[in-house]
Amino acid sequence: MDRIGSAGTGYQSIQSAPAPRAAAETKAAEPKDSVSIGKSGPIEKVFSTLTSGVGLASGAIGGGMLGAAIGSTGSLLTGLLAKSVTLAALTSAGLTGGIAGAAIFGIAGAYGGWKMTEMASDAISWVKNKVSH
Repeated sequence: MDRIGSAGTGYQSIQSAPAPRAAAETKAAEPKDSVSIGKSGPIEKVFSTLTSGVGLASGAIGGGMLGAAIGSTGSLLTGLLAKSVTLAALTSAGLTGGIAGAAIFGIAGAYGGWKMTEMASDAISWVKNKVSH
C-alpha cells in the first residue's frame, strides 16, 4: 500500500516534502496603525476629524429639518384628504422623518468631509510633486 493514487501523491510524496519552517524562521508581522486616514500624518488626521465633524453636524441638522418637514407635510396632506388632521399625527410623522433625515444626511455629510480632506491631501501631494520635479 505504498502507492496510493498517481506518482506524485500518497506516502512517497509525504516523505519527500520539505520540512515545515520553525517558528523562529518566520517573520513576525509588523504592527500597523489601526486608523490610517492618510499619508500626511497628524495634520491630515486633525483636518479630517474637523471636516467630518462639521459635515456630520450640518448634515444631521439640515437632514433632520428636511425630514421633519417632509414627514409632517405628508401627514398633513393625508389628514386633510381624510378630513381628520391631528397634532399627534403631525408630530409623530415629523419626528420620524426628522430622525431618518438626520441619520442619512449626517452620515453623508461626515463622509463628504472625510473625502474632502482626502482630495485636499492628494492635491497638496500633486502640487508638491510638480514643484519638486
